[in-house]
Amino acid sequence: MNIKNKGTYYSNDQLSNIIKRMALKALPRELIICENRKDILHYIRRFHAADRCSILLDITIWCGKVEGIYLERSGIIMIFVFSQTDDGMDYQSKQLYSLHSLAHEMRHVWQQRNNFTKDVEKDADHFATKFINTNSEYISKIMNWEEEWEVEEEE
Repeated sequence: MNIKNKGTYYSNDQLSNIIKRMALKALPRELIICENRKDILHYIRRFHAADRCSILLDITIWCGKVEGIYLERSGIIMIFVFSQTDDGMDYQSKQLYSLHSLAHEMRHVWQQRNNFTKDVEKDADHFATKFINTNSEYISKIMNWEEEWEVEEEE
C-alpha cells in the first residue's frame, strides 16, 4: 500500500504500524492523508474518473462534514484531518479521531473484499471504536502521547 502524507500529524511509519495492528488482510491500493482541502485537489488525478466527479461535487467533504472515504473504484482511502474538530483545535484529538476514521475506512475495504452485506456503517464504526479503545496503550506509544485516549461509540 502506498501512503501519501505530508507528515504533520503522522509519520508513514506510525500509520503503517497502526494499520498492521488492525490485521484486516485487506488493504487499499493507496492511503492519502489530507491535512487541508487543497490536498484533495493535489491528489485528484489519482482517482478513477467517477470518483473524481463524486469528490468534486460532494459539498459535505468541502464543508468538513466527512472524516474519511473509501473510493472503491480507485482503491484509495482518503482521511480528511481538516474535518476533525471534536475537541477544538487540539492536535492529539485530531490525530486520535483521524485514526478512528482510518480504522473505519479500512473496515470498509475489508467489507468490500469479503462481500459483507449487513449494516456496513454500524459495523465499520463499531470496529474502529473497538480497535482504538482496545489498542489505546499501543497507539499512545506509537504516537508518543503521554496519556492514553479513547473514543466513544457513535449512536
